[in-house]
Amino acid sequence: MYKQTMRAALLMLASAAPLAAPAPEAPPRYDVEAHCTKVSAIGAGPTAMIKKSCMDMEQEAYDKLKGIWPTLPINTVKHCERVTGMTGGSYTLLESCIEMELEEAAKPRKFK
Repeated sequence: MYKQTMRAALLMLASAAPLAAPAPEAPPRYDVEAHCTKVSAIGAGPTAMIKKSCMDMEQEAYDKLKGIWPTLPINTVKHCERVTGMTGGSYTLLESCIEMELEEAAKPRKFK
């Protein structure tokens, strides 16, 4: 009885939200200027070099995400947006989260 109930619940969940649904058209908008200002202020105080490096990394990550965004699975996107949102928003973190999720999804672990 328990197995049948669990199977029914899992089937309902699986059919409610398809895993391969496409993501929204574009990545979310983050305040990169504010993020990089905070990053540059960590330690001894704000530095122009750290802020510039941060801005460059954020731009590179955003450009990469923008090119692949519509092809990403919606579940991966939503999960990584929640994770990244906890830090105030960073395209570098969003890109890393998405890359790790896609890599792990491609080689799921088998229970032995």
